[in-house]
Amino acid sequence: QNQALRLCLGSTSVGGQYGAISALSINNDCSRLLCGFAKGQITMWDLASGKLLRSISDAHPPGTAILHIKFTDDPTLAICNDSGGSVFELTFK
Repeated sequence: QNQALRLCLGSTSVGGQYGAISALSINNDCSRLLCGFAKGQITMWDLASGKLLRSISDAHPPGTAILHIKFTDDPTLAICNDSGGSVFELTFK
């Protein structure tokens, strides 16, 4: 099997700062990627340009890992749940 790295979002310092990626979701038109991290951070990336669009640290209580994250059919709405057992709605304008 051949594997090739096609895109590197951010830098290796992101892992040190936010912890490991614990959840991923791509939107319906495959233009955006949401990443949830073990230390609770959420980031949104533009997949065409590789640019960081948002970094969210206040969507849920600090110190809880993002376990699942999912874009909905509405491109301005996503949901996530954390290791504290709570579910949160994320709204993007």
